[in-house]
Amino acid sequence: MSLAVSEQNWKGKISNIESSLNIINEKYIVNGEKSFITNGAESDYFLVVLQFDTNYKLVLLNKEIQGLEIEPFHLSFVKNSTHCRIKMKNIQIEKEQILDIDYSKVSESIRFTELLSLSSIFIGYANTLTMKLNELEPSDELQIYKILHTLDRFEAHILKISRMKDSDLNLNFKTFYPFGTEFIVEEFYEKLTLLFSKELILNNDLENKLFTGIDFYNTMLIKKAAKRRILGAASD
Repeated sequence: MSLAVSEQNWKGKISNIESSLNIINEKYIVNGEKSFITNGAESDYFLVVLQFDTNYKLVLLNKEIQGLEIEPFHLSFVKNSTHCRIKMKNIQIEKEQILDIDYSKVSESIRFTELLSLSSIFIGYANTLTMKLNELEPSDELQIYKILHTLDRFEAHILKISRMKDSDLNLNFKTFYPFGTEFIVEEFYEKLTLLFSKELILNNDLENKLFTGIDFYNTMLIKKAAKRRILGAASD
């Protein structure tokens, strides 16, 4: 089973979710699209976040349900996961498929998990992109080593948090957030532009927006983390 939240223009903001659950002629009808579902290509079920009235509900969909289109896609830099997009067109569901959970009340915890996964994806992508650019336009080997070494250290940091999460389901992610991804991404692209031509980077950095786009929800979480630390330091 995979969680389906992300949409084309949602920018990490739950209020931008357009996929919907509506009651039409006393029937529950689902419509919309989800653009990025981790492990979705091999899932039998999708847990889909949908707008419903003034709330956001979780709905369970079987991959065989009528009206559901699944489009798998492959990310070469994420070898251990599959991904897909889904389109939902006038899918009729039973009331029992609607979980009695308001997603907006659990979204923060789930979002922390997604951001941790995105950090891992970035590490694989950055390694692959660096090696590819260096093959096409050989550069300073010492600087390439420094980039890869930084990514290795960041990976160790992310894996440590992931292992703690796996061993403690009640782990408070706020203790470790921000994970450092934003800093690593910014530093990574700054170093690339010093080593390779702009044209070469643009022609090969095809997933740039996945990591550098403004995520308003993520920005909000970072501001909250900064506020907690400032207030915590003030009280010491």
